[in-house]
Amino acid sequence: MEELVGLLDKRMALESLSEITIEANPGTLTLEKAVFLKEAGINRLSLGAQSFEDEELIFLGRSHNSRDIGNAIGIAREAGIDNLSLDLMFGLPGQDIAGWERTLHTALQYEPQHLSLYDLTPEPGTPLMDALEAGEVKLQDDDRRADLYLLACDMLGAEGLERYEISNFAHCGREGKHNINYWRSGEYLGIGVSACSRIGAQRWKNTDCQEEYIESSLSLFSEALYETENLDRQTLMNEYIMLALRTAAGASAVEYQHLFGENLFDVYEEACNALEKEGFLIMTTDGFKLTDKGFLVANRIIIRLMC
Repeated sequence: MEELVGLLDKRMALESLSEITIEANPGTLTLEKAVFLKEAGINRLSLGAQSFEDEELIFLGRSHNSRDIGNAIGIAREAGIDNLSLDLMFGLPGQDIAGWERTLHTALQYEPQHLSLYDLTPEPGTPLMDALEAGEVKLQDDDRRADLYLLACDMLGAEGLERYEISNFAHCGREGKHNINYWRSGEYLGIGVSACSRIGAQRWKNTDCQEEYIESSLSLFSEALYETENLDRQTLMNEYIMLALRTAAGASAVEYQHLFGENLFDVYEEACNALEKEGFLIMTTDGFKLTDKGFLVANRIIIRLMC
């Protein structure tokens, strides 16, 4: 890490960047690591807490417990890292309102500047998916997941953590800058195994094989690319809507005109009028955004707007 940070600093002067985030596991963060990160210029720490209920952490296969999370937060603060984000997960099998409320209450007691709340989504090939297919566990139904999400919105809002994207809440000025860049269709460069990038109309992903990535990186004539995709105009337009509507700000006519040279309302007026009448969408001075009702079924709304 020291070599990597040193190299990056030579290339782009890390002190000139307003936000440098690193993710950490609560069970492995030490004061020595945290002090190094602070001295190296990292000024934002994202901790993968997931839950403050130990039984839920065991179910998720996490190596830490709730006490480790508190210790890690204390370590970060002692090292002088004052911009702290916590990841939490809801919709776990068996998770009830009371347990989720305890997790949120405990998280808020630590006064994080940012919280990311992720709805549990099983991925193919994972132990969770295997357990679901075997009938050993059952996911929460949509109504329960909505109840858990709305509870979080209320509790976090009362503490000044505003929702600026479906899954992300922050105090004013503490929104994740790199996240905002993705949601506003910005460019990004991913370096390392499995990293994804998008520059202009091209998107690519590096190989997920470490040995292959290292061998390719040492060669002057090969690339560590695994997948490449040339994005056509319609794909970029659809992705703009998909990403922008995840945010509290929504889709911007000015931004759309700048990116695509077209009037946002000319393209989406008919669909927007229908969604507005149904209470899922609201028109703004510069475009449109989802209502609270719309956020609960965001994926369905976005699909209806796809051209």
